[in-house]
Amino acid sequence: MNRSFTLYLTLIAFISLVSQKLNAQCNQNICTTLPPPGLCAEDACIMCDPCLLDGYMGSTVPGSNTCDVPGPFCGSIENNQWFAFMAPPSGTVTFNFTVTSCQGVPNGSGIQAEVYSTADCNTFVSVSNCWSPGSQQNGAVTATGLDPYCTYYLMIDGWAGDFCDFIINVTDCQVPPTPTPIVISGPTPVCPGSIVQYTMSPPPSANCQNNSNSIIWSGVEPFGTIIGPNDQPTITVQWNSVGATVLNVTTNNICFGGNTSIPFPVTIEPIPPTVIEQDVCLGECTTCAGLTICDPGLTVVSLQSWLGCDSVINCIVNPIVPVVN
Repeated sequence: MNRSFTLYLTLIAFISLVSQKLNAQCNQNICTTLPPPGLCAEDACIMCDPCLLDGYMGSTVPGSNTCDVPGPFCGSIENNQWFAFMAPPSGTVTFNFTVTSCQGVPNGSGIQAEVYSTADCNTFVSVSNCWSPGSQQNGAVTATGLDPYCTYYLMIDGWAGDFCDFIINVTDCQVPPTPTPIVISGPTPVCPGSIVQYTMSPPPSANCQNNSNSIIWSGVEPFGTIIGPNDQPTITVQWNSVGATVLNVTTNNICFGGNTSIPFPVTIEPIPPTVIEQDVCLGECTTCAGLTICDPGLTVVSLQSWLGCDSVINCIVNPIVPVVN
């Protein structure tokens, strides 16, 4: 085969692989049974309980596999595999490995492992120790500071591509969250033009990456607009028109479902005018709504309320005519 044509085919294959990785998204399917490992992080279904791996007997991948090569790692990667799991409320998980039958030389080179978080299965952040002994021996990977009910990824690799058998034992099993009604707090009534915030309580355990937890607000439109992110525990709303609506917020976890808020009625109406009437000696001045007024009669003053909309003050000055003896 022509050498230049061979290089062309190699380049096309490389570009195709890079394109697939750039467009990769994490798997959002949950595992209904103990899954096989994923050769790529985005292939791994999500175990709702990391203890599904307790007692798991597996082997490193024969041959070569470098579908995902996370940057923060304490060794090289030759034949890795991935498991996805949802963190328990303790925020800590330990995976203990019993390693046997390694074929590396001398005396078996063993396996290596680490736990990562990722939002897109392209960029990875380490959340555990990096275990890479360089020989056949037992060991453990402990992930700490995990956000409860968020998804993380355990990567296992053969040291220098070694082929080994291993058994995993797991600590800190899952405890499903207790359903809790959500309460919304924020101002009502409000006025057209106001910009205010509404907050849900309690919020989800964490605003997970890769969509493990989702937040959905409803009831703002058609009377208002959410300014900025619309999937956070607190939203900023600009109310645009007069009316009445009911705010609701729901949360959903891909493993355990979610909760719905207690409905929160909001009324959008103009601020009624305030009337301030003062008696002033003829020819003198007074102060009303922060304005110095000397002329008798009605003066209309517009002020901006703390909600960000206009309020009207009707200042009425009644002149006191001097008494002539």
